[in-house]
Amino acid sequence: MKIFKIFQSRSKWFFLFLGLMAVVNSLITSILLIIINSTLSGDYLLFGPALQQHVWLIFFGLLVTSFVVRYSFQAYTIRLTNGILYDFEMMVVGKVRKTLYQSFEQLGKERIYTAFGDVRALSELPEFLVNSISACIICICCIGYIFWVSPLGGSIVTGVMFALLIIYIARNKKIEDQLNVLRDKRNKYQAQIIDFLYGFKELKTSILRNENLFQQVSENRSEMKCLGVDTSIKYLNNELTVSYSWYIVIGVIIFLLPYVSTMDPGHISAMLISVLYLMGPVATIIMTIPLYTRSKIAVERIEGLMAEVEHLEGADQYQLDYEKEPLSSIEFNNVEFAYKTQEGKSAFTVGPINITLRQGEVVFISGGNGSGKSTFLNILSGLYVPSTGEVRYNGKKVTPEFIPYYSDQFSTIFTDNYLFSDNYDGFDLQAARNDLEEYIDLMKLSGIISLEESKNWLDIRLSKGQQKRLAMILAMMEKKDVLLLDEWAAEQDPFFRAYFYESLLPALKKMGKTIIAVTHDDAYYHVADRMVKFDYGTIVLDEYQTKEVAI
Repeated sequence: MKIFKIFQSRSKWFFLFLGLMAVVNSLITSILLIIINSTLSGDYLLFGPALQQHVWLIFFGLLVTSFVVRYSFQAYTIRLTNGILYDFEMMVVGKVRKTLYQSFEQLGKERIYTAFGDVRALSELPEFLVNSISACIICICCIGYIFWVSPLGGSIVTGVMFALLIIYIARNKKIEDQLNVLRDKRNKYQAQIIDFLYGFKELKTSILRNENLFQQVSENRSEMKCLGVDTSIKYLNNELTVSYSWYIVIGVIIFLLPYVSTMDPGHISAMLISVLYLMGPVATIIMTIPLYTRSKIAVERIEGLMAEVEHLEGADQYQLDYEKEPLSSIEFNNVEFAYKTQEGKSAFTVGPINITLRQGEVVFISGGNGSGKSTFLNILSGLYVPSTGEVRYNGKKVTPEFIPYYSDQFSTIFTDNYLFSDNYDGFDLQAARNDLEEYIDLMKLSGIISLEESKNWLDIRLSKGQQKRLAMILAMMEKKDVLLLDEWAAEQDPFFRAYFYESLLPALKKMGKTIIAVTHDDAYYHVADRMVKFDYGTIVLDEYQTKEVAI
C-alpha cells in the first residue's frame, strides 16, 4: 500500500501506534456498550452483583482512559502529518529551485500547486484510519454480542452490513475512474485561471483572446461541474442507501424478531441499542472508502510529480559563499538551442551562435519577434542549456555544475521582471543608505520610493515604468559586473527613455558594468559600443560602431 508507506517512511512506529490506539479505543468503547446494555437489562455479563454497584466508577475510568489514549495518538498524528507536509513541500521547493529554468517551464506551476493540495489531503488519513480500525473492532464486538443475544438477529445484521459494504465498494470503483478524469480537468483549470489572472492586461486588449479564454474556461468548468455533480450524487446514493438500510434493520428487530423468536423484551432492547451503536462505526468504515480513494489518487499524482522532480536537470548542490571571478569574456562556440514539441520533435532551432562578449562593452541586441533574441538572453544568463556547442566564461567551459555560479555573475531585468515582496537579497538598506539614495536619485525616484524600515525593504507599489526603475536600483545594489536588460526602456516615457540611453547607460559603464541590452529603439543605437542583430535564429550582424567585425 503506497499510502501507508508514506507514513511508515516518516515514522517506523506508525503501524504500532495505529494498531495500539485502534485496539485500546475500540475495546474500551465495546466495554462501555456492554456496561450500558447490562445496566439496562440487568444482566451482569462482565461484573458480578458485588461490582455492579460500583460500575459507574469503571464507566468513567474507561472514558478518561479513552480520552487520554485518543488525545495522545491525535497529537502524534498532528506532528506526523505536519512533518510529512514539511518534508514534501521542502523537497519539491528545494529540488525545483536548483533545476534549470527550461525544466521548470516543462513541469508547470499548476502541477506544483496541485501537489501541495494533495499532500494536505493526506494529512486527514491517519485519523480516519484509526477511526476505521476502531470501528471494525467495535463492529466485531457488537456483532459478537448480538450473536450471543440472538444468532438470528446477528445473522440479519451481519448480512445487511456485508451487502451494504459490497454495494458501496462496487459503486465506489466506478467513482474512482471519474475522479481521475476530474483531477486532470482541475489541473487544466488551474492553468487557465493562472492565465486569466496573470494575463488579465493582455485579455483586456483583445476581445477575441478574452472570449476564447472565457469559452475554454467555461467549457472546462462546465465539464468539471457535471463530473462533480455526478460523483457527488453517486456518493449521496451510497450514503442514503447505508443510512436508510439501518431503519430496515431496526424495523426487523422491532417488528419481525418478536414473532420469529422467543426473545424477551430485554434482549430485544439490548439488540436494538447494539444496532444503534453500530450505525456510527459502520458509517465511519464506509466514509473511509471515498477518502481512501481520494488519497490513493493523490498519492499517485504526488509520486508522478516526485518522479519528474527527481529527474529535473540542474545542479544538485552549490555553495553560497563561492569566490566570484570578475568578467573578462563570454564566448559562444557553435551554440544551438532546439525547442521541442511534446512528442520530442524539433520545432525551432536557434543558432549556431558564435560570439565573444568582452568586459566593459555596451552591446545592443536587436531583431524581430521570434528572431532568437530572448533565447540568446536565456542562454547567456544560464537559464537555458545549449543543445549543442559550448559557452565559456573567462575561457572556462560552463558545465552543468558550474551553471549556478555562472548565472550568479549577472544582474538581470527581463521584460516580465518580477519584484519580490521581501528582501530576499539580504541587502542592509540602512547601512547602504548612501548608495541607495544615490541610485534612487540616479533613477529620478526621489520622493516616490519609500523605505519600509520595519521590513528593511522598499515599497514596490509603483507604476510599471517605476517598477522597472526600482528593478534597476536593486540590480545596481547587487554590485555585479554584468547587467542584462530585456526591453528595459519599453515602459518608460520619452523623457526618461532618452535619459536612460544618453545618461544612465554611460553612468553604468563608468561604474564598470558590462551591459547587454535587447532593444528596438533604433534612434539610440549610436549609444552602444556594439550592435548585434538576430534573424531566423542566427546572428546576421555583429558590428562595432567604428567598424564591422562579423556578418
